[in-house]
Amino acid sequence: MERIFNPYIFQDQKDGEEGQQYIANVRDGAKFGFRYFEMSDPELSVVTKGSDGKLLVYIDSEPAGEIELQNCSKWAKSNALGIHVNGVHELSFVYEGDGIISVNEICFEGKN
Repeated sequence: MERIFNPYIFQDQKDGEEGQQYIANVRDGAKFGFRYFEMSDPELSVVTKGSDGKLLVYIDSEPAGEIELQNCSKWAKSNALGIHVNGVHELSFVYEGDGIISVNEICFEGKN
């Protein structure tokens, strides 16, 4: 029987204690997303750790760009270049790479 490896939300502390929660076990082809973001031409970036590869970015299920990721054992920020969008939209990502990554933050900075 084939074993399935899905992403999951991980917390590095017990319930009620201070700590972080993040998306863990993101492997090649894994998709995760968020609905109904109000965006006003933001600069998009992600904070990840793990293997190198790229995150394909989709706005309303349409390809919008990609974010190159570097192999890093500590949390590192990577920027999406050339993605500009206004209004309320669905935002999703697909990981392409040979290893496993974790995603700690998705950041919108700029003209908000």
